[in-house]
Amino acid sequence: MRLTYIYHSGFAIEADEFAILIDYYKDTGRSPEKGFVHEKLLNRAGTLYVLSSHFHPDHFNPEVLRWKTYKKRYRLSFRQKIF
Repeated sequence: MRLTYIYHSGFAIEADEFAILIDYYKDTGRSPEKGFVHEKLLNRAGTLYVLSSHFHPDHFNPEVLRWKTYKKRYRLSFRQKIF
């Protein structure tokens, strides 16, 4: 397994058949379409799991909702406080 710091609160865990992206806010590149997530995670084989610990903007980027259109094996889960 490999653990990679992405940006601010984000981390990626990579294994042979899957990757887990935690609290994605912004990629590592200078533009939104560049960086570790866009150039590596979204193009690798296996399932991509995207987890968000909570719904604050610096822990959840709505862009992740569009990734299912070009990543066949994709799962999204986020935790939201219920009152």
